[in-house]
Amino acid sequence: MFDSHIHTNHSVDSTQTIDEVCERAIQMGLLAVTISDHVDVCFAKKHGTYDTMKRCVEAVKGARKRYGDSIHILQGLELAEDQFDPALTERILSLCEYDVILGSVHTLYVDGVEDSYSRVNWSADAMEIGCVKAFFTAYLNALRDMIDRADIDVLCHLTCPLRYINGKYNRGLDENDFADQIDAILKAIIQKGIALEVNTSGLAASEKGTLPSEEIIRRYFGMGGRLITLGSDAHVPQNIAVGFDRVKNMLRSIGFTEYCYFEKRKPKFISL
Repeated sequence: MFDSHIHTNHSVDSTQTIDEVCERAIQMGLLAVTISDHVDVCFAKKHGTYDTMKRCVEAVKGARKRYGDSIHILQGLELAEDQFDPALTERILSLCEYDVILGSVHTLYVDGVEDSYSRVNWSADAMEIGCVKAFFTAYLNALRDMIDRADIDVLCHLTCPLRYINGKYNRGLDENDFADQIDAILKAIIQKGIALEVNTSGLAASEKGTLPSEEIIRRYFGMGGRLITLGSDAHVPQNIAVGFDRVKNMLRSIGFTEYCYFEKRKPKFISL
């Protein structure tokens, strides 16, 4: 198996080391891991992200020497909000020859929301459902803008805010109310050759679903989409490749015969 989305202590929200990642992956029998630490450009100067990613690149180089053929270690990053500082984004992208650029949106500055959506209080006491719906609409618009603008290989966790809105705060937002926007995003990534990530982080959390949902993945397949990556989004060792067997069965039931990972920014296909 190939886990194409893993964070280490070079992301502000993870403490696991690259050695912990590799040792866990080897124990599980994984063939490859992609280290894809956060580059949230809106916070890049505050967090010193350029220097952090420089250390990440060196850590991957060192791990490749230490682990040799025991595990294939790929170098990626998770890019978000690149429009905040295109010059800094380009400097970070020039640090090395990345294997994959994951694209995501974590932060939107809209009415009632002034932080990353993972840190927002989405409870009914704090926010009316109309504001929640307006935010999710704005989020999907931001995703579409990123797809049109940024040089990415994979679209990460398409419906990620629902992990918090519905999972943590149980607001019951219906993704079907946004089907037209979501389908436009799916069509756009198919046209641009951008892969859709099946993110399994929810399988390690309370909501117990993938991001995006099986229904959305089925619509993607029906539109002709075939580029699928598997990403645990693991921030701790026990979540690496979480739920992958279950997801592979789900993909087969939809009609997929293979999934992919990226190396030197080209998809490599693995039979399901």
